[in-house]
Amino acid sequence: MSEQSSSSNNASSRSSEQASSLSVEQKEMTVESNLNHHPELIAGSSNGRAFTKNKLFSEVRPGSNFKIQQEYMARVENVQDVDENGQKVTIQVLSGRQDNYNGVNITIGSEIENFEKVMTDSLQYWMKKKKRGVWVYITTEFSEYIPILLKKFQFKMHHVNDDMLMLTRWLPETYNSDPKADPNKIPKYAQHYVGAGGVTIDFKRNQILLCTERHTRKPKGMGHLDFWKVPGGSVDDPNEHIGEGAVREVFEETGVKASFIGIMGFRHLFGFRFGKSDFYFICLLEAQSRKIDIDTNELAKCQWFDLEEYYKMDHLNFVQSVIRDSVREFMSRDEEQRKQMLWSMYDNSLSEKNAALMYHSVDLTNIAQQKAYVNAKDNTDPSLMYCYRGKSLDPEIQYQ
Repeated sequence: MSEQSSSSNNASSRSSEQASSLSVEQKEMTVESNLNHHPELIAGSSNGRAFTKNKLFSEVRPGSNFKIQQEYMARVENVQDVDENGQKVTIQVLSGRQDNYNGVNITIGSEIENFEKVMTDSLQYWMKKKKRGVWVYITTEFSEYIPILLKKFQFKMHHVNDDMLMLTRWLPETYNSDPKADPNKIPKYAQHYVGAGGVTIDFKRNQILLCTERHTRKPKGMGHLDFWKVPGGSVDDPNEHIGEGAVREVFEETGVKASFIGIMGFRHLFGFRFGKSDFYFICLLEAQSRKIDIDTNELAKCQWFDLEEYYKMDHLNFVQSVIRDSVREFMSRDEEQRKQMLWSMYDNSLSEKNAALMYHSVDLTNIAQQKAYVNAKDNTDPSLMYCYRGKSLDPEIQYQ
């Protein structure tokens, strides 16, 4: 398999209790994904193998697999406005969710009567309110509105996600006399792919799990050689942590169960696919089983190698050579030094945005107990260097 392969999606809707507490302008046009609180079976590789997802996170994590519900759709509302003669008038505008950047998000998932008139009045109303970016999500069922927004209302296509298209328009370009006063700040769509390789080590036997791809191009005159690599692939599920992706890929490809320890490093490749770059994270895993059951659609061979034999391998590509040298360096260190060589993981309890924070640390337990923002400039303890924590949910903690 290439260093990127497909992942499984896992999304569910936010509770109705949470949604009902939002005002009209705050209501989200999507239901954020979450993870089941209990481990679950998700689709495995093409050989039909099922994989039990490791729990690196607690329950709720935002995602981008949108499940549209009627409650979050844009609706036509009557609002009071003032016309060009200073007279109060009632106009119809599309309701939307205001974002943190004074933008408007609307989702068109139903038929809108007098659409062009409503959109004209909505844009004028938003410009009077000095709104900035307008984000319009349209399901394919109502795609007839797309050419109208593009040709008549100067919207631009942003991206497509399954059966939904997003269009955007930057309003300050219209209502500002100087367009440079507030230039277009709408971010581009996703710029990188993410993959993960699982450096799976049996620490009791000092062995590493390696494989060869079934479908791969070998250098001319070297077709008889085996090009060994660590298992790995794509982390393209927006709800999957990098460590989870590495564990899943190893199991799908080899049948070996493993647990995530930390990140050893990553490779940044430009122009990987469709003009986008790629991050490939090298994850250290500890083997939890030994039996190999390879996915024959992806791999040609898979076996355990003694580390000393692995260190002598020379028919490796550049990335695999770096991995080999990193493993050799890691295994030569004592336990405390090894901790300093890895990026370890904290779950979403440390972040209001449910993000995983990766950093070097000697004593993870010590950091967790402190519940404080660590400033590397002020703290002379080397075990705390590079340990930057996200905001905690604890209201009693004071931050710099």
